[in-house]
Amino acid sequence: MPFPPAGLPIAAGHLPTATSRINYSAYKFRAEIDWIELRLEFTAPTNFDTVRKRLGSPFAEPLDEGAGHAATIFNVKIHSPQSWDDLELTLIPLIHDHPLKRAPVVTGIEVALDAYSKAANRDELVDMVCHFYRGAQKLVSNNRRLYRTKKDPVFGITDLRHLRKYVAEGYNINVGSRGADDTVTQHGYVKDTDGAGKVALPAKEHRARFEFTLRGKALPYTSLSAWRRHKFSEMASFYKFRQLKSTTSPASATAFANLAQIGERLPPKTGGRGRRLFSKATEADVALNQLSYDALRELTRRMKAAATS
Repeated sequence: MPFPPAGLPIAAGHLPTATSRINYSAYKFRAEIDWIELRLEFTAPTNFDTVRKRLGSPFAEPLDEGAGHAATIFNVKIHSPQSWDDLELTLIPLIHDHPLKRAPVVTGIEVALDAYSKAANRDELVDMVCHFYRGAQKLVSNNRRLYRTKKDPVFGITDLRHLRKYVAEGYNINVGSRGADDTVTQHGYVKDTDGAGKVALPAKEHRARFEFTLRGKALPYTSLSAWRRHKFSEMASFYKFRQLKSTTSPASATAFANLAQIGERLPPKTGGRGRRLFSKATEADVALNQLSYDALRELTRRMKAAATS
């Protein structure tokens, strides 16, 4: 694999073997919706606390706040819906006596690919976060950085050693701006907490996460009825990866060994015309691409399943 074996830190001067293969059987892969954001418009002003408590979510933003902190339009986030039925059942405690003026509008969605270490080994999770980023064919912005909290410095991504060091320390990879500038962003990190980082997860639930967020014009549709028909495998382009060819020469392998990113599609060489290409030293990571596709297909099945309660 392109990193030292699990449990072995990257020492000064150590170059990982670039052409060896990561053992995907050591992981369990799963895709899920991290959150979906809805715009709810009520027929009458509704109190912020009511919206938040009825939905069981702290993420509720009034868009036309008036007297008494009441509003008729809110953006709300529903985290980790298990199915489309489950999502609509979440809304019932609120809308059964606070009727909506129109159907909910989807304003954003975040879809995650998770890799769980079967051995609950944190080093394996750190390695996989770096592996996701390193091999990703599609990176949506040149704005790529490492961040942790608002109090910590932000770093650019320089090389693989640097990347692994900071991911191991709890830093997140962010591609694109999470503000209003970019309608598509990507994010990679070791997920070991929940509830906006406030609740520690048990070790067996820790996972390497690589996710993308769609907002505004990037959304394929904005109605829940359309999302019910959606096949998440149609978003597989976000989870296609490459790796160095096993036949790469030792000299080329050494040159690539500490690069943080090797999979991205390259710009055309003919003055902006022609086909965009990948590095000739790389090939499709068929195994990981299939695991990712299968996880997205399984997410479609789960989301279309009927609610159990």
